[in-house]
Order: sequence, then C-alpha cells, then structure tokens
Amino acid sequence: MMYTLLIAVSYLSTKFVGLERTVAFFQRLGEKFRRAPSKCVQDPDALYRSVTKGYRWVPFAIRCLDQAVVTWFVLNINRHPATLKIGVTLSPLASHAWVELGEKIYVQSYLIEDMEVLANYPTWNQPISA
Repeated sequence: MMYTLLIAVSYLSTKFVGLERTVAFFQRLGEKFRRAPSKCVQDPDALYRSVTKGYRWVPFAIRCLDQAVVTWFVLNINRHPATLKIGVTLSPLASHAWVELGEKIYVQSYLIEDMEVLANYPTWNQPISA
C-alpha cells in the first residue's frame, strides 16, 4: 500500500510541480525516514518487485519516470546507493528514466545503451556497510 501511495504522489507531483521539485521532495522525505542499517531489506531486487506490485492499484498509466523516481527513493531509503537517470535518443526519438545501482539497471528499456543522459540524480544516502 505504501508503494502505491508513493507512485500516486510521484505521478501527481511530476505533472503539477515538475521533476526537480518532485526529486527534491522525495529526497527530503527519504532523509527523514531512511531505515537504520539493521532494518534494511538487503535485496534490492525484492524491493523493486515490491514497488512494481503497487502499480496495479493505481488507476492511471504509470510511465517510466514515476517508476524510476519511486524505485530510486525506495532503494535509497533502504541504504542502497541508487542513481536516477533520465536520457534521450534522437533516432528513434525517445526518452526514458531508469535507476542504476552498481551494474544493475531498474526500469529497463532496450534503448538505454543509445541514450544521452540529460539528468543525473545521485544517491542521497550511504550504502549498507558489509
């Protein structure tokens, strides 16, 4: 349920106040509520699966931007140092938002390799210490 609410907030926020303010809001929210290292879910793939389950409860189409913002937020709040990226390709004309955590890419698209990164929002949290 929490992820469904986050997706709805991201959707409305990106449409009405823009990407920069949405990212800043999620970053401030995450810094207040980040998990203690002992309470972190260790598997980022499990976190991503939990986020994607929230899509079915939202009554509107969820685009890659909102998926990436919420995934970036959830990974960072659980102390996984994820980076939010937004890119564009001119041939074919397309844009996409995705999240990188090390070598892993979340919110995948077949065009990512050809994309020119236009916006890069770094991690705002410390990684889990081994």
